[in-house]
This record gives sequence, structure tokens and C-alpha cells, in this order.
Amino acid sequence: MDIEFIKLHNCGKDYILLDNVNNLIKDHNNFQKISENITNRHFGVGGFGFIVLYKTDNKIINANLFYNGKEFDMTPEALLCTGRYAFDSGYLSRKQNNLKTKLKTFILNIIDSKNITVNMGPPNYWDKSIEIIEDPD
Repeated sequence: MDIEFIKLHNCGKDYILLDNVNNLIKDHNNFQKISENITNRHFGVGGFGFIVLYKTDNKIINANLFYNGKEFDMTPEALLCTGRYAFDSGYLSRKQNNLKTKLKTFILNIIDSKNITVNMGPPNYWDKSIEIIEDPD
């Protein structure tokens, strides 16, 4: 099977993006298998993750991120790569746009192709039991 894709990078992480807006691949399980093969740096194209971009019936842009055959929520770098591709492809306009991911919907503010912001909320720390103390020295 031939798959047309694009490779994007942001802040040292590279992603392979499949534009599935026209519903070329309908079986969700295929994405997991494809991601396992295509993100392999030795035997595939190689990448930090595999992004699938598609639209639902209500015209909202959706994106899923896969890594090693498993689905994850979007990273900030993946969101920005997806937003840029969706804007450059004409799926998003130059204003606030909704991008739905596995767990939530993000609002992308697009100024132009190279200036996109996403409000990810406050930063999350791995261990919330550790207190962060500023050292005055």
C-alpha cells in the first residue's frame, strides 16, 4: 500500500503526518500498525511520532498521535506541526481554530504559517509531591 505523507519537525522532534482528510484509510487499527513501521528509524522513515489528520462530520479538524503502535495525546510540538500543516493546506483559517485530539480540544491562534500559539494550560510536573523552592543564592 502506498501512503502519501509529509515529515515535519519542531524543537528537535520530528513527526510524520498523514493527511487523511479524504478518509483514505478508514480502519483505525491500521494507523497503529502503520505508526509502528513508519516511525522506526532503522527500517522506516523514522520519527518521534505519527500524526493522523482528519475531519469529522461537523467539520472540526481532528488529529491523533501514535508512537510505537500506541495512541498518545498530542505533545506541544506535534500540535504546532499539525497546526502549521493544516493552515498551509487550507483546513484552518487565520484566527482561532479548534483542533480536537484524543483527550481534549485545543484552540490554535494562527497569525501566519510560522506564528502559531496554543494554550496548553499550566505546566505539569512529573511528581506533584515535590515542592519547588527557589534558591535565593
